[in-house]
Amino acid sequence: MKVYYKKINSHSFCLTKILNAFKKYSPSDIEYTNNYENCDLVLLNINGRLNQFEKFIEKVKKPYVVMQYCIRGTRNKKTSQWRAMWENAEMVWSYYPLDKYIQEERGTWSIPNFCHSPLGADESLFTMDGGECKKYIIFNSGLDYNDAECYNEIYKATLATNKMFFHLGRISNPSPVVINKYDISDSELASYFRLCCSVSGLRRVEGFEVPVVEGLFCGIRPICFDRHHYRIWYDKWAKFIPEDNNVVNNLVRIFNEGIAPITKEEREEAVEIFSWKKIIKEFWSKL
Repeated sequence: MKVYYKKINSHSFCLTKILNAFKKYSPSDIEYTNNYENCDLVLLNINGRLNQFEKFIEKVKKPYVVMQYCIRGTRNKKTSQWRAMWENAEMVWSYYPLDKYIQEERGTWSIPNFCHSPLGADESLFTMDGGECKKYIIFNSGLDYNDAECYNEIYKATLATNKMFFHLGRISNPSPVVINKYDISDSELASYFRLCCSVSGLRRVEGFEVPVVEGLFCGIRPICFDRHHYRIWYDKWAKFIPEDNNVVNNLVRIFNEGIAPITKEEREEAVEIFSWKKIIKEFWSKL
């Protein structure tokens, strides 16, 4: 089967990681192609832009799978707006409890072939090996000017506690408090995770945050917002704080209290859930 991996207007390193994982762990009879005209199936990586994806589906006229990464943070926040796309898909795959969202909106329908699944990481790349001493209080990633990812709150909390943090991504205002890198390999990334005490899952509104899983596998504890879409996946491992205007104060409290590392037993539990090998095997078994 020839599979086309479609994303629209996104430079997300996460979507590239997902594609690389699917290429690595998909069955041997799955061939990924850059030409949608001769493909048998399209994987739609949806982070909003409903109208653009609808036009693409209409143009290519191919069977498709919806990989839903955003909904509440898009212009089309209601599940009813996505109904036609979801119902006509071969499968809808998401870390959000989409059927629960439908019920919350008093919908009486359900998605015919829904696969509720986390994203993952490669446990052979992101390991606890190395025993590096801790240099940074927290690992953060994303855009420093995007308020949704709490860069400024993390910066202020780090400054207030006389600590440093690591940021994956470009930053516009360098500071002695933050060390940043970008365009690095996964092996180098893993080494930086192991230099941190915690990893941020502080994206407002919605998200999954792949670095949380990668950090977990490297033995560092997540700090996430206390929202259902984080609780359902990270409840066993994370420290949770409210998604409100007190993020700085709550981070200061956690940083001052100290953050316990992830134990080997906790990591083993996480690998059972978040291993890309297992997740992708289940993905294809549902189709």
